[in-house]
Amino acid sequence: MKLGWVATPERSGLLREIGYDYIELHLAPFGLETAESLAAAKPRVSGLALPSDVFSLMFPFDMRLVGDAPMTARADTYLGYAAELLAHARAKVVVYGSGWVRNLPPGFAPQRREAQYIASLELVAKRLAGSGVTCVIEPLNRKESDIVNSVDEGVRFAKLINRPEIRVLADFYHMDEEGEAFDTLVRNTDWIEHIHVADTGRRNPGSGQYPFKAFIDHLRRAGYNSRVTTECVANDDQHMRDSFQFLKAAFR
Repeated sequence: MKLGWVATPERSGLLREIGYDYIELHLAPFGLETAESLAAAKPRVSGLALPSDVFSLMFPFDMRLVGDAPMTARADTYLGYAAELLAHARAKVVVYGSGWVRNLPPGFAPQRREAQYIASLELVAKRLAGSGVTCVIEPLNRKESDIVNSVDEGVRFAKLINRPEIRVLADFYHMDEEGEAFDTLVRNTDWIEHIHVADTGRRNPGSGQYPFKAFIDHLRRAGYNSRVTTECVANDDQHMRDSFQFLKAAFR
């Protein structure tokens, strides 16, 4: 099992010193909307102390992909640059959470929104084709998104797309918020490509009461043996060190 942490490129050295296997970077802050922004981003993801296997925070905060005026053309341009940066960084996974791009605008028909959301996934798959990068749909709790709130729902959409570029993420925090049973990890094992973890209050693993043993037992039953990223609100050096030791022991 590979362990990672969501952080800025500048912290890759610290994460390597602690013992992490990779760094998970945020994609949206690179502002990939022009050739100039792409050129500026490439040096920032080159030569890091750790592999940048995963990118999350996929879309800019002002982008919308559903509603009366979905920003499809802008998203297509953005995703073209994003795919190039991901390939340059030798990334393996990019996380499609970004609840703001998929949330239902007031008065908008849910059926139309679902079709638009599917279209956005197809656009992502098209742009990632041949890059070696897999996009994972991130189920979010209902406080953050009004669509895709469970692993089962994420898998339903992945199956509708039915392309190797689209798979699903399971996030321990969002699963806990939604009361989602761990059996979903076993039931959907063929579609789960990435894991996020946190602890009580979305803090660092080992600091709260989340049932990590049961969660990890179900990952083992599912045969999952890939990447597990900590995504939490506690990000100082000691949190990173404590959680690495906790997770290393838990997975052992």
